[in-house]
Amino acid sequence: MRKVIAILFITLMIITFMVGCKKSDSELEIHTSPELQLRLPAVGDTIVVFDTSMGVFKAVLYPQYTPKSVDNFVTLAKNGYYNESTFHRVITEFIIQGGDPTYTGSGGDSKWMLPFEDEFTDDLHHYRGALCMVNTGKNTNKSQFFIVTGGEINEELINKMKSAGYSGSVIDAYREVGGRPTLDYNYTIFGQVYDGLDIIDAINAVQTNDDNRPKEDIVINSIVVDVYRNPIAE
Repeated sequence: MRKVIAILFITLMIITFMVGCKKSDSELEIHTSPELQLRLPAVGDTIVVFDTSMGVFKAVLYPQYTPKSVDNFVTLAKNGYYNESTFHRVITEFIIQGGDPTYTGSGGDSKWMLPFEDEFTDDLHHYRGALCMVNTGKNTNKSQFFIVTGGEINEELINKMKSAGYSGSVIDAYREVGGRPTLDYNYTIFGQVYDGLDIIDAINAVQTNDDNRPKEDIVINSIVVDVYRNPIAE
């Protein structure tokens, strides 16, 4: 009898462990859209882990579409360029912006010490969670980046997207998760936050001054470059 009870106990523990692992996996943002940015990364994809003073979030990068932007960001991250910098600009339901080691919002440089060209593509859009390059005009990318934090997609905006020739799947994806289609083809998108969007929301909700600067510094402790592994296997 004791042996049977022990076996049942072990079985229950295994089931509990497996359910626990599954729950952890389900905490990632999973959507029904076929759009690339709304899928989980594939095993082996390049990811970056943002360790901030408000928590950790992760983004997958798209070197197949924006090779120069990804190369620049990865190189700067590996060199510790972003360590101890801040999210210096926060606009509710719009963006959080960082990547300036001078903390002023006007500093920072690329790995080449020169601005580099935009990399626009029909395959990436400014959905909520999109990781994008900051620019001050055409082909002026350096080190600063922003993450889209939201944006209501109303019928007027949907009609404008239809008139502009957006595909049904892109429109449906915007409708599902929100975002800023007005930024499309104006700023390079080179990644997508897939885990920790609650941290993005928390950062986006902090109090700011009249210049959209957080009243208390939100520090980027580090950005670590890694590869995506099967979360169930872990």
